[in-house]
Amino acid sequence: MTEVRIGEAGETASEVIVKAAQNVAEATDANGRVIKVKVIGPVELYRLTKVLGAFSSNQATMNMAMSACSVIAIGGEPVSPPSTEREIEAVLQRLGYEGLAAAGEALQKVASTREQVIEQAKN
Repeated sequence: MTEVRIGEAGETASEVIVKAAQNVAEATDANGRVIKVKVIGPVELYRLTKVLGAFSSNQATMNMAMSACSVIAIGGEPVSPPSTEREIEAVLQRLGYEGLAAAGEALQKVASTREQVIEQAKN
């Protein structure tokens, strides 16, 4: 099972809010590696669709590529943002299925945390 966490134990509410605004989270994959992700923005998404070309309309391809482009560290080692199809493939190769699943879970955690922060701000 993949363990998902955002931030460290004992963080203040303000620290959690700041991290949520940065759109960063991490998850531990089945191999014990910590996969750290950052949600890609509109410019990165635009560049990704240009790199993928006609394949950007394939939802499965787009989902895998977006997950790969969101990874900023694998097992504590920084990952440079991929800018070519070969670089995306290289990140996917490093992640494997376990790392890809952890990246997806971390991205879901970012979305969930963002929603929680918005709801708390309304109160």
